[in-house]
Amino acid sequence: MASPQRDQMSPAAGKLRRADDTVFDATEALADIIAGDSQVVATGPDDTAEVILSLDTSAYAAGDVLADTQVMTAAFRANGGTMILHNVQVFDLDDQAGALTLVFLRSNTSIGTENGAPSIADGDADEVIATVEVSSSAYVDFVNWQIAEVANIGKLIKAASDADDLYIAALSNDTKTYTAAGIVVRVGLLRN
Repeated sequence: MASPQRDQMSPAAGKLRRADDTVFDATEALADIIAGDSQVVATGPDDTAEVILSLDTSAYAAGDVLADTQVMTAAFRANGGTMILHNVQVFDLDDQAGALTLVFLRSNTSIGTENGAPSIADGDADEVIATVEVSSSAYVDFVNWQIAEVANIGKLIKAASDADDLYIAALSNDTKTYTAAGIVVRVGLLRN
């Protein structure tokens, strides 16, 4: 039986862990819940996906497509699967601290040409499953690079019925210049 304290998921191992540090699987957790122990909870992401955004090296204007759609392969556990977008980290290796909007899509739908105006077709609007704003004030400066994090997003997202991939694009909300691989995005996922 579980400890009276809240049980937690170990993000590194993807297993559940009781407050007394004993590890158990989801079947045991379900049995505990059925037996009346409602203290079993999963906290923190159980996996991460990472992508280096492909960027244009000329100066961007606010509102430009920062990075067109790119794939995060097999981010969902199954075709048509669901998960919770938990948190996002943006590593700015060019030390720009530019505000941006991350756009998550369920298919490889272009949002437009990089360093140009967005041009996603009206008929493709339903392919966008989430957006996350990253403000310039969210960055922490590490002298030659910066990192921003948006935590506790809690957005339920669903893959296309015939795919397990997650797609990401970005819009610039600032006037900045980047190198071709100057932004890395890491996404924390709570997968079903």
